[in-house]
Amino acid sequence: MGPADSSDPQRAVVPRTSQELGTWLRGLRERADLTQDELALALQTSRRNIHRWESDGHQPGALMLLRLLSALGVEVGGGLPGAPRALTAELADVAAGVAGLQAFSRDRFRRIEHRLDDLQGRFEALEEEARVESVRRSVDDKPCAP
Repeated sequence: MGPADSSDPQRAVVPRTSQELGTWLRGLRERADLTQDELALALQTSRRNIHRWESDGHQPGALMLLRLLSALGVEVGGGLPGAPRALTAELADVAAGVAGLQAFSRDRFRRIEHRLDDLQGRFEALEEEARVESVRRSVDDKPCAP
């Protein structure tokens, strides 16, 4: 099995060149039955980036590569076959760190979302109070009929 063969991404040898990486990533994407647009949307990046990684010899950054492999169904927690042990251990550490950051980000996002909901409720209550006060003033300003 060559580095660019993606028939079994868990057993594939790590690509050694940018071109091999691009071919491998394209094979993984096609195996996952995703278009470049769908993958770009899942990764919150552009289709152009996906195209460049697959065909132009450009490489994604380390964190994006981890996200990319995860989106394409490649387990990176134990490293990739064919990579040196030190590299696979470091990759596993980075993957764990990314997972931790994602969990932290989700939790932080939920807290921010709750605060925004609370602020929106308070703002709506203040608007209602202002409306009631405005009506009260307009009633108070009208002369009473004898």
